Amino acid sequence: MTRDDEMLGGYAAAAAALLDLPVPTERWQGVLEHLALARRLAGVVAEHPLGEADEAAPVFRP
Repeated sequence: MTRDDEMLGGYAAAAAALLDLPVPTERWQGVLEHLALARRLAGVVAEHPLGEADEAAPVFRP
């Protein structure tokens, strides 16, 4: 197990406890896999450079 795996596991356990969200043992690996995927995708987004012409999305107000 890598340090990243340990950190994701700790994050998932803390978030589940904070939300009082029980995660069945048989689902735990899937939760960790999805968090790892989200982390990788966030890295791709963060690496994309923004130019001066890029603007924030408008805020939806019903």
